[in-house]
Amino acid sequence: MERLSGPIPMAMARKADHGAEEFFERDTGRLRWPELSGGERGRKRDYRAEDEVERVRPLAERLSDDALLRDLLVPMFRIDPAERLTARDALSFPYFKNCDINHES
Repeated sequence: MERLSGPIPMAMARKADHGAEEFFERDTGRLRWPELSGGERGRKRDYRAEDEVERVRPLAERLSDDALLRDLLVPMFRIDPAERLTARDALSFPYFKNCDINHES
């Protein structure tokens, strides 16, 4: 998730349930992955899955050829709900300019 949309905002990491605190770096709020993805939690570590995540590029980089789609999707996938684009607001983006959309429903 962080590789695609960016790091989890520090304020959100601080609000994590006390049981989830162990999954975040105390100083930076960085998600402690893959360090805690196995081993001490009794699961076998899946290095293939980690390799797949390493290949994920940020969403903005993946959509660099389609600026209209990028400008729509990047704010829709923001981790912090307070900063995330709503569906209603998304309908006003240029990406949907030539679509016949009923804004009232």
